[in-house]
Amino acid sequence: MTKTLFNGDYSSLNLFASNGATPTGGTSLDARYITALYGDYLGRAPSSDDINFWEARLAAGYPRGSISAGFVGSDEYRLDRIDAAYQSILGRAPDPSGRVNWLNTMRAGVITTDDIETSLYASQEYFLQHCSTAAPTPDLLHRCIQLCWGASVVRQTIASGRSWLPRTVAIRSSHASGIRPSPSPSA
Repeated sequence: MTKTLFNGDYSSLNLFASNGATPTGGTSLDARYITALYGDYLGRAPSSDDINFWEARLAAGYPRGSISAGFVGSDEYRLDRIDAAYQSILGRAPDPSGRVNWLNTMRAGVITTDDIETSLYASQEYFLQHCSTAAPTPDLLHRCIQLCWGASVVRQTIASGRSWLPRTVAIRSSHASGIRPSPSPSA
């Protein structure tokens, strides 16, 4: 016994993988899908060669997830993400050698695009931009301590009544060499 869906009409099942079918008066559904991916992932319109490349993949049976992964794994997408992370987190463009290093590390599968943001937030440059002041306030010190040592250390310090962390950060935030973790107060 064969089960029939949609009274034998399977056209609805191929909404995006339409094998080049063109709806009345318009571009193929595949081309629309590909154009949407270019806009969302890369912020630009695809060329006709781009559309032809991805339409051929869809026609060959590649799933949409594979097509989407192709965009995420592209150098263009990765470089856009690297540039955007540097600009939004550090307020500057990446240096050319650093940009290439990040890209090569991604190509090797060591990191993802999200790992770049995590690394930049954990960088000394970010810390110094947001936590280095001549006269730190208690709120700023608390935030800086969390960034540098982590929330668990802050909670332990507050619970024990120790005051060495704020004093250490205040002293070290004025040093040109940057902030380094200090030894344990029990040492």
